[in-house]
Amino acid sequence: RTPGAAPLSYGHLVCLGGTVRFPEDAEPNLVPFAEDLEEGIVRLQECRDMDFSDTEIFRHYKAVNEYLQSEFPDQQISVVSGLGVEGVITSAELMRGQDFFCDLLEEGETAHRFLWLLNESIIRFVQFRNMCDA
Repeated sequence: RTPGAAPLSYGHLVCLGGTVRFPEDAEPNLVPFAEDLEEGIVRLQECRDMDFSDTEIFRHYKAVNEYLQSEFPDQQISVVSGLGVEGVITSAELMRGQDFFCDLLEEGETAHRFLWLLNESIIRFVQFRNMCDA
């Protein structure tokens, strides 16, 4: 296996402003960061044209992976190795917490808009990661 920075499935959401907790006795987890669907929609709209490379977490992963590349010159290590992304439903639950599942039932049209924008953001993030390796 090619060396790389420690994987974090929440990289995309951290770029959007999420905070990761690193408990001593458990896996890292994301703190929900959208109080309601409207707040999530506003955040996603504000981040629509964001430059993912202009985030602290991207700079951290890039630095770690560039260091690893210097230590393992015979390997091809992506600068975004380990900077992960979740699917749209998991991402929605991570942004909103368990309340997201009630949102689906209680605010169907707003939830649809939220999911559409979130999916669009995920696609842009994956395209960004792919371009980093081009």
